[in-house]
Amino acid sequence: MTFPNFTRRTALGFVRTLLAPYYAVRADNALASESPSEPVRTARANSIAFLQSGAGAQMRSIEAKARDIVSVLDFGAKGDGVTDDTAAFNAAIATGKAVSVPYTPAGYLVANIRVVDNMQVVGEKAGMALAPTLIVAVSNAAAFRNDTGTNVFHCVFENLACRAGPRVVGASFYAQPTKTDYAAYFTFRQIETYVSLRASYVGLFIFAIWDRCRDGYLGTKSDREHSAIVALAGAYGQTNQQNINRIKDCMFFNAFGGNGTITGSFGALWTIENSNFEGLQTRALTAYNIFQVRFSNCWFEGVTAPSIVHAGNYPETIAATSVAFDHCNFVLTGTTPQVITVDTPGSVSLRGNMFHLISAGTRLCDAGAQITVNEDNLAASGAGVAGFFAGTHHDSYLNGRRRINGASDNKVAGMTLQNEGGIAATQGFMSRSDLRVASTFTTVATSQSGLGGTCIVSGYDPSGGAQFRVIKDWQGTTIRDVVVPLNATGKVLAFRMSGHDLQMKVDTNSLIVFTTMLH
Repeated sequence: MTFPNFTRRTALGFVRTLLAPYYAVRADNALASESPSEPVRTARANSIAFLQSGAGAQMRSIEAKARDIVSVLDFGAKGDGVTDDTAAFNAAIATGKAVSVPYTPAGYLVANIRVVDNMQVVGEKAGMALAPTLIVAVSNAAAFRNDTGTNVFHCVFENLACRAGPRVVGASFYAQPTKTDYAAYFTFRQIETYVSLRASYVGLFIFAIWDRCRDGYLGTKSDREHSAIVALAGAYGQTNQQNINRIKDCMFFNAFGGNGTITGSFGALWTIENSNFEGLQTRALTAYNIFQVRFSNCWFEGVTAPSIVHAGNYPETIAATSVAFDHCNFVLTGTTPQVITVDTPGSVSLRGNMFHLISAGTRLCDAGAQITVNEDNLAASGAGVAGFFAGTHHDSYLNGRRRINGASDNKVAGMTLQNEGGIAATQGFMSRSDLRVASTFTTVATSQSGLGGTCIVSGYDPSGGAQFRVIKDWQGTTIRDVVVPLNATGKVLAFRMSGHDLQMKVDTNSLIVFTTMLH
């Protein structure tokens, strides 16, 4: 029998097709050899060679290549939202390899997956948005739980979502229930946690990072409260401290109840940057005895709580919390009588922040709090602009504008003020802050050249909050007002020169005074 058009070349192609499974396969899908290197015996995967593209690549089997990363599906996970897949996760993690979690529409039912050193669990997203969902199946459990009683190092969780199952309360994405161990060098990247959880992350964290995580996004409230991060140490029974933790490019929504969206205690430094806090029914941050918490380029909006941030300390200790805000925006559409509350001797500093839609009676902080208002902070809009900074002590700034008590003190009606003695200012803007001036003359400004100067003197009555502002210019012993004084305190203000110093007193009680030396 003959077959027309069946040439020798066609026959070789036919044979090659039959034998292709036993040829060495390169990463570019081309055959690595024109003929099998060994007699064909079986079609087992480990007899098929794999050659990665690139110089220096070594031949491996397809079987070895496939085992580089394990999947929870390799160990029996169903991802049907009904079957308990905890054992499959534990078995995959026990291999010591990176663990892949493929996306399934129903999600994976789990409870207390064991956390061990150097584990890496990465979800395979469906498209750009949908991440595999872990459903916590048991009350007061976590998707991942460190119950070893030891410290755990170098763990990565990435591209995962987590929520609580029906009627499950007290759930978390990650938890360390003993509070006597810590999580060091942990990375939570692109994790989405829902408000059905009690607290998304519970533990003592050292060198941990939350990167592009979303918390409280979607979901319904099903527990007494929801917090994002509860980082416990010190008074909670842990002798170690929270150290050098970072939150960046994250979004926090809908937290309610508890001490705050983020609660931390006893530590060195937390950095929170480029993050959004919105629609909260609790504080954005409550920190106890942390050396410094720094917010940079963050957005706060719609917070209803006693304050947006609390810098606290425990009464039985002398440690305190310092909070710094750098170029943040506050949209005060919620109900917060004070933006910041501070336990003495805690402190707060601010630089380049803007406050919008300030309600009447809303203030930056309570009178007497340890506050440093540095450069370029602005009470931008709202009925409460004029009194927003009132009662803030330790006010200081250099080379910038401030808006305190409703007035931009060192830019006065667009005027240019010139040294009348012909001597250029040697130090630009200078200030004195938190001076208490009573019935005896107190120095409020100094002419460094000795030839005279111009300064703004502003302040308020601590007993009633009424404000005043004057602009004084002097040469020798002659003092004059640059503009008509504004004085709502009802007190008589007196000024005199003493050497190079401008001095001030009031007729009754006292005033808190801030001065800015213009030249």
